[in-house]
Amino acid sequence: MMPLVKWLLLVTTFLYSSMSFAIAEERRDLPEIKFTPQEISYLNNKASLSVCIDPQWMPFEMNDNGKYVGLTADYMALFEALIGKPIHLFSTKTWLDSVEASKSKQCDFLSAVAETPQRREYLEFTDPYFHSSLVIATGLHQPWINNIDDISGNKIGVVKGYASAEFIENNYPDIAITEVDSLKQGLELVAKGKLFGMVEMLATVGYQIQQEYIGSLKISGKLDRKWDISVGVNKDQPLLTSIFNKAINAIPMEEHQRVLNNWVSVSVNHDDPNMLSDAELDFIRKHPVIRFRTRSNRPPFEFVQDGKVAGLAIDYISLIAEQTGFKAEFVLDDRPQPDAFNEMEVDVNAFDTLLYSVKNQQRAERFSFGDAFLSYPVMIVVNKNLGYIGGINDLFGRNVAMEKGFVTTNWFKRDYPLIDLVETANTVQALRMVDSGNSDAYIGNLAIANYMKATGALENIKIAAPTEYANVDYRFIAPKKWPELTSILNKGFRSISPHQHSLIQQNWFSLQTIDKTNYGLTWAILIGALTVIGGFIISHRKISKAKRKLDWLLIELTETKRSLEVKNQQLQKLSITDRLTGLYNRLKLEEVLAKEFHRSFRYNEVYSIMMIDIDHFKRVNDTYGHQVGDVVLQEMSLLFLNNIRKVDTIGRWGGEEFLVICPHTDSDSAEKFAEILRAQVEKTHFKQVENLTISFGVASYQPQDTIESMVSRADEALYEAKSLGRNRVVAKK
Repeated sequence: MMPLVKWLLLVTTFLYSSMSFAIAEERRDLPEIKFTPQEISYLNNKASLSVCIDPQWMPFEMNDNGKYVGLTADYMALFEALIGKPIHLFSTKTWLDSVEASKSKQCDFLSAVAETPQRREYLEFTDPYFHSSLVIATGLHQPWINNIDDISGNKIGVVKGYASAEFIENNYPDIAITEVDSLKQGLELVAKGKLFGMVEMLATVGYQIQQEYIGSLKISGKLDRKWDISVGVNKDQPLLTSIFNKAINAIPMEEHQRVLNNWVSVSVNHDDPNMLSDAELDFIRKHPVIRFRTRSNRPPFEFVQDGKVAGLAIDYISLIAEQTGFKAEFVLDDRPQPDAFNEMEVDVNAFDTLLYSVKNQQRAERFSFGDAFLSYPVMIVVNKNLGYIGGINDLFGRNVAMEKGFVTTNWFKRDYPLIDLVETANTVQALRMVDSGNSDAYIGNLAIANYMKATGALENIKIAAPTEYANVDYRFIAPKKWPELTSILNKGFRSISPHQHSLIQQNWFSLQTIDKTNYGLTWAILIGALTVIGGFIISHRKISKAKRKLDWLLIELTETKRSLEVKNQQLQKLSITDRLTGLYNRLKLEEVLAKEFHRSFRYNEVYSIMMIDIDHFKRVNDTYGHQVGDVVLQEMSLLFLNNIRKVDTIGRWGGEEFLVICPHTDSDSAEKFAEILRAQVEKTHFKQVENLTISFGVASYQPQDTIESMVSRADEALYEAKSLGRNRVVAKK
């Protein structure tokens, strides 16, 4: 049995029902309202009333593809019946859009608002028709908040434009407010540990926790204020405010209760949401020992240290096993990943499951996956003697070592079939090939590369650049027939306290390890997104002395990183720019050519290149001198830049030759485009030499092409254009 947490307040909210913004089918007995002659005249002059809502504020209200649903929608149905006028929805995308629509008189009123001094400038407020408390949602392991002073100095999220933000700012200045776009976004930041808590209404917070964050977040306390919800009417319609007040006061108590019961039910639950179910406890009784396949060569996740298994994943699984009541055994096995997956599916096997795995569609069909508990960015690691590598496209013509059977390797093979790939048995082997110079680069797990470099196992590698691939998440995994195991692992992980998380991390990423590294590597380790660590955060008051030192180091590293980034950007720009014309140089053009060729090869799309030569340029240099020749090159470059399309790339190929790369352009279109450029140059008056002409050689991609064959065809076409008298376009299809 796992330990119980303290009393947990959960708000159980119903999924929005089939009820919509309409009068209920059964006729309700509602009292008749006596309106004044002025109010009757106002209503007679209105065919209908228009309302603006918060389109994403369940369970209060939501715009569900044009259908108005939620608690306030039910109240609007009551108002329709009492007032005798239809109310239609004025659709907006966000709450801030609704506020602006109200200010500009595009709708008559806002459905549900709290009164604040700022809003009084443009709204009249009716009597409240609903009341709620403001509560604070935090991570599950945070202490209960008995006093608002308990959260002073912590980062608290509020939704931008909500009254709660204005209220906290005015009444609790010591709270550090962070504005977010939505409640869901704020709770996600709390779950990831980037915010201490999120303040919003009890019903809405409870709804979101119930939908997505059971076992990760809880309601930890409330602010000492009842939050009144009113209708917000445009200031130029005081009669409508009076009409709504009469309608609100006429609603019978049983109707209020009916609406409330449709959408919100608040209960106190004494159970830990991470407590094991009867089925999970029965699973552990039947399977008291779970054997985890453990590799010897993936530090810091799993490896052999001093003759024993060790690593971050080992520590987590061991702690989860202790807290949930099963025994974890670690079976050393270094077979390739595909073979390990096959082993999990046979009846008699060497191990029951893996410590973790990356989920994809094919694997999800074969196995049961749990939560992500570790994560790392996919980076390019190169030998330190290799030149500048800014992305995967810079690896054309080089070889890359990657692990056989890994998801990242499959991505790379799919996306970059023309780059030479060497598949290795494991990550360490791939990294050692790069370290020894037998391979140029490794693409994959940053954490392993950092750890091995920091501990001295690798001396000749460097982190070169990020890739376009998203972070890779390591998830709990179990045989398909054992879904209970992934659920047990999930619950065990969520039950780990912040202090326990911190101890495990410090064991593998301590300051002593960081001291061995340079700033660049330290930064990579610190921001390498190694541990997702579910939805926990560490209380500000409990941060240790070592953590404070690390914070100062982070600040110092941030400044160093910014300075290095600026310098690197300057160096990178210099490395790809022709100094005379400011256009791309040949090195950059070759990179773009490789990228465009790769894209066309993969998707069977067409593109064209245009080789351009300034006619009789030698005569310009001989007649006017090289300085004038340089000015001509600059003028010509500016003319090209002003006349090519945004999708095109132009650069100086060499001397008086230029190259234009035209994506998604077939031969006929490229030839027409070249003719337009040729005519533009012919009619241009240059400052010192007046008239010039240019010649074009055009080549378009064919399935049998290589980069070299395309450039060669364009060059041949250019030579033919010059042979035919210059000032013309020749295309070689």
